[in-house]
Amino acid sequence: ATWRKEPGVPSIPSMKVDIFAPPQGGRSVVVEAKCENDPFDRSGDALKSRHLYQLWAYLTNYERTQPEEPLPVGVLLYATVGRSFSHEYELAGHQLKVRSLDLGQPWPELRQDLLAFADELAEVTGVAARSAA
Repeated sequence: ATWRKEPGVPSIPSMKVDIFAPPQGGRSVVVEAKCENDPFDRSGDALKSRHLYQLWAYLTNYERTQPEEPLPVGVLLYATVGRSFSHEYELAGHQLKVRSLDLGQPWPELRQDLLAFADELAEVTGVAARSAA
């Protein structure tokens, strides 16, 4: 849909997903990347809701506009320093993954983590994963 801007009214920002991997016999993947070392709320027990809501908007919009496709997988990918985590959830039929990528680790380990993440995305979408060697 095209939005018409009325004079004197603030614009609606364009929302574009950070990474979209289309299905190749599997499911599509929507990745929202964040540069926050701590993605959890003050209690440390829950994700920051604004990140989840943003990803959820992408997932439900894709589901609405592509009803013939399998439900996409959503990934919140956090760039962190000195912190690694990996969690999986299911929400209303959508598989959600929350992953970190520790940018403070030595390059060989960071490379391995990047390749492993690429292989994980390939597996979900149906593309043959390449070796992390």
